[in-house]
Amino acid sequence: MEFSSAQCRGARRALADAGNLGAVERSLLDVHLRHCPACAAAARGLEQMERATVSTQELSEDRRRMIYDRLVPSVHEISARLREAEPAAVVRWKPVFAGAGVLAAAAAAVFAVMTLRAPTPKTIEAWSLTENRVVPALPDVVVNEGRLDRVQGIVAVNGADPSGMDGVFPVEKGTRIEVEEGAVINFRLGDIARIALMDNTVWSVAYVSESRIGLTLERGKMAAEFDGSLGRSLEIRTPESLVRVTGTIFTVEVFEDGATEVAVTRGSVEVVPMRGASSLVEEGAMLSLPGGGRPVSLGDRQRLLASEVEPSDSPITASGRMVSFDGNQDHVKVEVEGRHVGYTPVTVRLPQGPVSYRLSKPGMRPVEALLEKEQTSETVRFTMRAQDAYVPAVTGAGKIASSRRSLSTFNGTALKDEEARDYITRARSAMKAGDLPFAAELLEKSVSLVSGEQLVSAVSLLAECHSAMGEYRRAADLFDQVASLVPGTATAQNARYEVGRLAMYHIGDFDRARNAFTAYMASPIGGQLQQDAYYSLCELYGRDGSRRSALGCFNDYLKMFPEGHRTPHARLWRGVLLQEVSQNWRAAEQDLLAFIEARPTHPRCEESRYRIALGRYHVADYKGAMRMFNEYMTEHPGGQYRIRMERLKDAIADTTSRSSKRK
Repeated sequence: MEFSSAQCRGARRALADAGNLGAVERSLLDVHLRHCPACAAAARGLEQMERATVSTQELSEDRRRMIYDRLVPSVHEISARLREAEPAAVVRWKPVFAGAGVLAAAAAAVFAVMTLRAPTPKTIEAWSLTENRVVPALPDVVVNEGRLDRVQGIVAVNGADPSGMDGVFPVEKGTRIEVEEGAVINFRLGDIARIALMDNTVWSVAYVSESRIGLTLERGKMAAEFDGSLGRSLEIRTPESLVRVTGTIFTVEVFEDGATEVAVTRGSVEVVPMRGASSLVEEGAMLSLPGGGRPVSLGDRQRLLASEVEPSDSPITASGRMVSFDGNQDHVKVEVEGRHVGYTPVTVRLPQGPVSYRLSKPGMRPVEALLEKEQTSETVRFTMRAQDAYVPAVTGAGKIASSRRSLSTFNGTALKDEEARDYITRARSAMKAGDLPFAAELLEKSVSLVSGEQLVSAVSLLAECHSAMGEYRRAADLFDQVASLVPGTATAQNARYEVGRLAMYHIGDFDRARNAFTAYMASPIGGQLQQDAYYSLCELYGRDGSRRSALGCFNDYLKMFPEGHRTPHARLWRGVLLQEVSQNWRAAEQDLLAFIEARPTHPRCEESRYRIALGRYHVADYKGAMRMFNEYMTEHPGGQYRIRMERLKDAIADTTSRSSKRK
């Protein structure tokens, strides 16, 4: 078996860190050493050096001075030459020679310089998880705790139900999460990453070291936002690739046949395939493996998955109590403070309160209540009651037969109409009782028998049934049919809005959502949902990565609806975009402060305070930035932006210190 020079260099670098290798990486290294005589000899040499002993006799001053006089100048000369040639090449080196005295330390220094002289390989082997990285000299952070934000459906963390964990689980080698079909879990790894897993996924932790964490995605879907600003790194292994991340928002999906898709909505990631050269996947691109190896534009499905870890209007917060909603009905819609957080059974992290919640399901009487401030983590048990008394076993066969006898003189059309009306009436009753599958079955029968207004009613009810059952694509198709049946009416407008809402939040078809919202706004009919449609269109541009278009859209929205119920969140969006697109820090601060004033208990006030402090730093208002720092630490002592705020505080201190010295 032959190996390339790049593979041998990777193996020799791994030798110096062999004690930190995982089982898989160690076995791959052993295979390489068994088939590569040169690397095996190097391994034996390192082993001899580590085992070497030297006399403990104190060296004479002349002998010590002679050693340093020979070695140290050479080291400095070579290092200076390397810095001139490659100014960005910085290798963090940790000596593995313990107790070998001055001679071993000198040999280690020469070995380090020789390592620096070796050219950096253009391709990185997929198995080499321990390659040295270009990182700033910043403190190491050990990730050892995961914090749950939301669990919907059937999920197991280390084989246990996460709803009973009080929102915390260990992050260590072997930690394993399994997600069933239709389920979702959102959680954080310490302060460095937010992760979402969904739909038949198996995910585990491969290793955790001082500043690095390695994950394995065996199958399923994963979205992550990772903060690599402190020199930390994240690696995700799939059957076809290794994904290296230093700070970004990205998604990884592993299909049943092992094929892998990596998409990036912000930043960039390095993808190392099992075969072939590595690729850099940048913002707005997607790479499929195995494949041609060239990134392509990512699709709406990947953007929808990535939105699970992007900041949103949801009341889910980074710190607070875990609340589980569970009752006698599944797939009950849960809204907190007017915002949708999921379908039961669901567990979410909510602010300390007080917060209001609403539980609803077609055919069931809604449940509305308040979570008090003094309550901690808890389970909300509820019982949904039907709006109507209903026995699904009772059919209309007898009624239809009686109608046929009494209407024997009528033509076939009259009998069809009577049968269709019976189906629709029974379907309405079934919907009010929450028996959605039976209602959908009756409505499907009625659609082929009716026309005109009855057809519009039947199709509308059928669309509502499929939406409530989670069959969103079928529901959107039916709402499109309603809009085409009665163009130019308020009913058509409402149907268009539903198509846009389902396509944007549930299907991931952003083009379809954009067309639906645009058609709603362009119609002269208008409608009660005009403000919501316009806001959703602007938000869609933001999610789609069209940040400048989103900024222009929100500017127009705020001119049209300066006092609307969506205005506070529109100003939050605009404040963020003003910072990211045009660096207009002062205008952004006005919007962010307006959001905090309008929604003082909303979880995104934490992000707003961080952004205000950041903006004040950029305009050299250091006192104002420190005031916001103190306000942040008071309001969000355990917040997810805490480390960033600490870094900002240090930057302010350094800047003011340098300024005072110059004076």
